[in-house]
Amino acid sequence: MKLWRRSMGATFDTRLMRGYTGPYAEAVSNRLKEIAADESEHAEKLRDRITALGGEPTMETAKEELIAVVNLKQISLSMLKEEAKAIDHISPFLKCRSAGGSSPV
Repeated sequence: MKLWRRSMGATFDTRLMRGYTGPYAEAVSNRLKEIAADESEHAEKLRDRITALGGEPTMETAKEELIAVVNLKQISLSMLKEEAKAIDHISPFLKCRSAGGSSPV
């Protein structure tokens, strides 16, 4: 079982797809791998930006942010939940920026 970590790049454990069959199993597995790679790239860019601004990136996280997933349905629900959180978090920054203001933080 892998733990998905919010904002630090996702990892995808191919063992989660074992036992899944059907016409879309391989496509779903490949897409989840692509998403994990994309999230990892985003985490790297975030780490580089934090460093450029004089901060020190960390891999530490609160245990309540770790989500254990054991099947495809849980992966999908977890991803939807985390994407919704990200949108809620980013929206105030986008609204402020589009209005010509400064960061709300």
